[in-house]
Amino acid sequence: MIIAFCVPGRFQSMEFTQSWDKMKNYLFRHDIEHYLYQWYDSNVYGCRNSLVSRDLQVPWEMMPCFKGKPYDYMMWIDGDIGFTPDDVMKLVESGKDIISGVCPMGPTRRCPCGEYGFDENGQAIHKYIRIDALDELDQSEPIRIQWAGFGFIAVKKGVFEAMDYPWFRTVLWKHGGRDSNPSEDIGFTLLAGQKGFKVWLHPGVRLTHNKELCLRA
Repeated sequence: MIIAFCVPGRFQSMEFTQSWDKMKNYLFRHDIEHYLYQWYDSNVYGCRNSLVSRDLQVPWEMMPCFKGKPYDYMMWIDGDIGFTPDDVMKLVESGKDIISGVCPMGPTRRCPCGEYGFDENGQAIHKYIRIDALDELDQSEPIRIQWAGFGFIAVKKGVFEAMDYPWFRTVLWKHGGRDSNPSEDIGFTLLAGQKGFKVWLHPGVRLTHNKELCLRA
């Protein structure tokens, strides 16, 4: 097993740093080969693409992941996520094409994954999965979803290789004469689905999402 950890952004929270320290110890104890890739760019599309490859001398249709270094899974983790080694291993040992953990978005108890569609007026809607609904499911069995954010997600080797470069780009979805542009990570998983790859959510992988609070007097 070779895991390529991808951490976009310049800053990491204390919870992430503590989680990564435990992860490193686990990887060394279990002799799991791994790499850590980090990159920052104010353009989120450029940041994610550059994390995987920055070789501008290679034609787009031949762009290699990590300059051709071997890997079995990419493990994308945002710098404000708290996790355990068990969370990571449940995803990378699942055998799924793309599989996400449960990352809370806020007090609404939603997680950034679910279905993408349009309402009766042709307006694009993200049908988020509620965490309360996941509590009723078998916590050991992944469920199928249509899209997921990249806050904590594992992508199997072969997915990026089958996708057109740039992997993260503006994607326009047309419906009823309207255009909708989902975010770069949601767009990636939607396009991957069109290529035949399946996107999953593991209800038993519960994460912490560490955001700053603004206190107002």
